Amino acid sequence: MSNKRFQNISKFRNSLGKPVKKELWYSDLPINTSSSSEASNLIAVSSKWLAIKWNFGAGGTLGILPINQVGKFNAAGPAPLLDAHTSSLSDWDFSEFDSDLLATGAEDGVVKIWKIPEQGLEATDEAQKPILTITGHGRRVESLRFHPTADKILTTSFAKEIRIWDINAQTDLSNPSLVLANHGDIVQSFAWKGDGSLLGSTSKDLIVRVWDPRVNPGEAVTSGKSHQGPKASRVTWLGNRDQMLTTGYDKMRYRQYSLWDVRDLSKPIVMNTMDAGTGLIIPLFDEDTNKLFLIGKGDGTIGSIEISEDLKPSIEASRPCSTTVPQYGAALLPKRLLDVMQAEIARLMVVTANAIVPVSFDIPRKQYLDFHAELFPDTKGDVPALTAAEWLTGETKLVAKVSLDPKNKKPQQLPASSTTSVISPPATTQTPTQAPTPAATSSLAPQAPVAAIPTVQGTVNTAVTSPTIPLSPITVTSPTAASRFAPTRTSYYRYIEGKPYHPSQHYDDLRGLSTNKSSEFDLIQVNRLFIAVTLSGAGGRIGIFPVSKPGRLPVKISAVMCSAEVTDFKFDPFDPTVLVTSSDDAKIRVWKIPEEGLVDDVAEPTAVLSAPHMDRISHLVFNPTVKNVLLSASADRGNSTIRIWDIEARKEKIALTGSHDDVIYSAIWSYDGRLIATTSKDKKVRIFDARTKEKITEGPSHDSVRASRLVWLGETGRLASIGFGRGSSREIIVYNTADLSTGAVDKKSIDVSPSSMVPYYDTDCSILYLAGSGDRSIHTYEVTIHPSNSGNKVPIINSLPTVELLTLQQGFAFTPKRHCNVRAVEIAKMYRLTPTSVETIGVNVPRSRTEFFQDDIFIPTHDIENPSLDSVAWFAGENKELRRVDLRPVDMTPLSQAPPPVIAHKKEVVRETINSNVTSSNDQFKNMLNTDKSTDQENSNDLPQNALEGVADEEWDD
Repeated sequence: MSNKRFQNISKFRNSLGKPVKKELWYSDLPINTSSSSEASNLIAVSSKWLAIKWNFGAGGTLGILPINQVGKFNAAGPAPLLDAHTSSLSDWDFSEFDSDLLATGAEDGVVKIWKIPEQGLEATDEAQKPILTITGHGRRVESLRFHPTADKILTTSFAKEIRIWDINAQTDLSNPSLVLANHGDIVQSFAWKGDGSLLGSTSKDLIVRVWDPRVNPGEAVTSGKSHQGPKASRVTWLGNRDQMLTTGYDKMRYRQYSLWDVRDLSKPIVMNTMDAGTGLIIPLFDEDTNKLFLIGKGDGTIGSIEISEDLKPSIEASRPCSTTVPQYGAALLPKRLLDVMQAEIARLMVVTANAIVPVSFDIPRKQYLDFHAELFPDTKGDVPALTAAEWLTGETKLVAKVSLDPKNKKPQQLPASSTTSVISPPATTQTPTQAPTPAATSSLAPQAPVAAIPTVQGTVNTAVTSPTIPLSPITVTSPTAASRFAPTRTSYYRYIEGKPYHPSQHYDDLRGLSTNKSSEFDLIQVNRLFIAVTLSGAGGRIGIFPVSKPGRLPVKISAVMCSAEVTDFKFDPFDPTVLVTSSDDAKIRVWKIPEEGLVDDVAEPTAVLSAPHMDRISHLVFNPTVKNVLLSASADRGNSTIRIWDIEARKEKIALTGSHDDVIYSAIWSYDGRLIATTSKDKKVRIFDARTKEKITEGPSHDSVRASRLVWLGETGRLASIGFGRGSSREIIVYNTADLSTGAVDKKSIDVSPSSMVPYYDTDCSILYLAGSGDRSIHTYEVTIHPSNSGNKVPIINSLPTVELLTLQQGFAFTPKRHCNVRAVEIAKMYRLTPTSVETIGVNVPRSRTEFFQDDIFIPTHDIENPSLDSVAWFAGENKELRRVDLRPVDMTPLSQAPPPVIAHKKEVVRETINSNVTSSNDQFKNMLNTDKSTDQENSNDLPQNALEGVADEEWDD
C-alpha cells in the first residue's frame, strides 16, 4: 500500500495568486521593457522605492517611484527620474540593508552607486550625482547584485568575468577586490548562496559553475553541463541550501528548469521541460516558503513550484496565476511589507507594457483575525551580518531574523490630519516622508514595520540569540499637492471597439493567396473601388476584385500578370483605377484597371519604368500630396538607391545614390510630401529632402538587424519605427524628425513575437494601429504630445484596447476617413486579410448621443483622394497642402451645438401614483416600477463607457 498519505503535506500547497485591483496598480507608466542584458529583471524593489527603466531618451533613465503611491501616473507633473547613464541601462539593484542605496550598470561599462534622497527625486533637481562611480569593465555590464549578508559588497558581471567590489571607498573605483575570470564565454547570470559564502554562475559556454571567491577566485569549485539551448540562462540559489536552480532552453528551444546539488554538478537532480515559449524564464525564490516563482518574459501567466528540503527534493507545482497581460520582468516585495493578517505569503511586482502590477499570493483561511504563525516563520531583517572588510577576510554569518507577528511591533504615531493608509519601511531604516494617495487604502497595501526580534545566526551552522532591537517612532506626512499619481486626462479613445462587420460584408473563399514574401511586403491594398491581393502562380499575379461585391469570391480571381515575381504593389491614391507593381525583373509596371473591374487576366501594362542599374526593387510609395510622383527603393547590387519618378512623363527625375550602406528596409514620405525617411540593415534611420537630395539628419535604429517599418506621425514632428529589440521583442521607437542623432525620444515594447508588424497611423485621432502577420489581434496606441519641464514636446505612447479577432491575419489596409460610418461613430474602417478571406472591420467609439455629429472626434480631415499639386509643379519646387473636408452629413447637428439633454422627472410622478393607489394589484405595481426604470434609462446622461453594455440593434440583423 502506498505510504503517500503519511507524507508531510505543505501548508502552502493551496496558495492562490491573483493581481490586485486595478486601482492598486502603478499604471499608465512610460516603461521601457527592453534591456540589453537577459539577466535584468527590469525592476528593482526596496522597502521604499520601485525602480523601473523609463521610456525616455537613450534608455539610461530610471523612474524611482515611492512604493506607497499607487494609481495612475500623471504625465503632467514633475517626473521622479534619475538620469543615471548616457547609454542604455542593462541592470540595477537596491541594497537589502539600505533601501535608499541603488546600483546601476549600463552598456558603456560604467557602474554607479546612488543615494536616493529621503523625499524622493524631483525633475527640477540638477544635483543628481552618484556617490561612487566604478569603471574598468570595458564592455557592457551584464548583471549586478548586492551581497546577501555583507554591507556594501557589490558584484558585477561583464564579458567572461565576475567582479566583487568593496564600495565603502570614498573615491571612484577601477580595481575590484576579487575577480572570477575563468569562464569559457560570456557570463549570463550569477547568484549568491544565502550565507554569502559561495556563488553560482551560468555562461554562454553552456556550463554551470560554483565558486568560492575568497578561497580560490581563479578556479570554480565545481562545474557541469547546463542547458544546451542556444539562448540565455538564469540561475538562483535556494536560500542557504546546497542547491541551485537554473532556467534555460534545450537544443529544441523548449524552456526548462534544472535543480542542482552544488556539491555535484555532473548532472541535475531534476530537469523538467516546460513549453516552447520564446521568453526567458525569470526564477524568483522565497526561502521562507520554499516556493519558486517562474515568470516567462512575454507570458501572461506566472508559474510556481514548491521545492522540499529533503535529501531527494520533491517538486510540487501550484496553480498558475494569470496576469491577463504580457509580463516582462518581476521582483519579490520585501517580506516585511506583506499583509500578513490576510495570510499573504508573497507579492510579486510584475512589469507589464505600461504598468507595475502587484500580484498577491495568499493562503485561504477560515478567519483572518489572528496572526497565522505557521505561515510566517521569522524572516531576514535589514541589518547586515558583516561589514565588507569582515567578509573579505573570510568571515561568514547569516543575517539576523525578525518576526512578522504584528504584536511585536510598536503602534504607529499618525498625525491627526492623516486619513490615508500607510506603507511604512522596516524598523531599521528611515521612513518615507510621503503618504500614499487615497487609492492605496486597501488591505493589500504593505503593512507598517514589524518589531525586530531577531534570532541572530552566528557562524554557519552555529546559532546564538540576541537581545531585541528597538523600533524608532514612525512619522507620516500628507501627500504632496503635485503627486505623480494624480488623475490624468481621459482619452476619447480609451474604450474604442474593433469588431467585424456582418459576415455578409466579408469576401470569403479566397483561394491561392501567396504569402511567401518578405517581411516588408504588404499583401493587401485597398481603395474605394478595388481590393488587390497577391496570388500564387507563375508570372507574378495580383488579383483584383471590386469592393462593391462582398460575399463568396470567384474560384478564379482576375489578375494582372507581371511576368516575374512581384516585390511590391500600390494603388494610386488619387486615381483608383491605376495600380503600379515592381517585380524581380527590375521593372516598374503601371496598370489601368477599368472602373467595372477586370473580366480576365491582363498581361499588358499601360507603361513600364526602368533604369540602367536598377535591381531588386523592394518598395513603391506614392507621394501623399502630389499627382503622378512615385518613390522606389532598390538594392542596385550593393548600392542601395532611392528614385523618384514622374509617372506621367514616364521617367526617373531624381536619384539618391550612395546614401545607404546596406539594404533599405523601409522608405516613406512625410505627411506633406517634401521629405523621405528610411531605415536600413545598417541599423540607421535617415531623413532626406526629396528634391535637393540632402541628408537632413541620421540616427540609430533598433538593436536588431531584422526588418523595421516606418510611419510618419502626421504633423507632430515625430517619426515612429516599428521593429525588434534584442531577441524577438517587438517595439515602437519614436524620433524627433528635427534631429535623429539624439536617438529615441520615446520607446515602448509591444510583446515578444518573431513576426513583423504592419503600421497605420490615423492623423485625425492620433491612433497607431499595428498588425502582426500570423497574429489574431491588432494593437492600438494613442500618441499624445505632452510638454516636458524643458518646454520641449515629448511624445507619450498610450496603450488602447487591443482588437481581438478569431482568425489569423496576413495584413490589413485602411480606407480613407470619408468612407467611415460617422453616424455610428466609426473612426476607422479596414480590410483585414486572412489566409482564406478578407474581413471588413470597423473601429468605433462608444457614445451616448449618437444622433448628433461627434465633431470633437471627426475634425475636418485631409482630402487624401485629391492631390494638391501635379508632378510638374512639384518638381519645379512648389509646395501646397491638401485641402480639408468636413465629414458632417448635412442632416446632422454637431454635438458642440446640441442642446443639453432634457431630463424628465417622471420618477416622482410614478412614485406619487404608487402612493395614491396603494390598493392596486401587484401587476399594476410592477408595471409602474418598470416604467420608472425605463424612464431613468432614457433620460440618464451616463458616461460613454456605460454605453458599452448591451448589443446594438443592427447586430441582430442577419
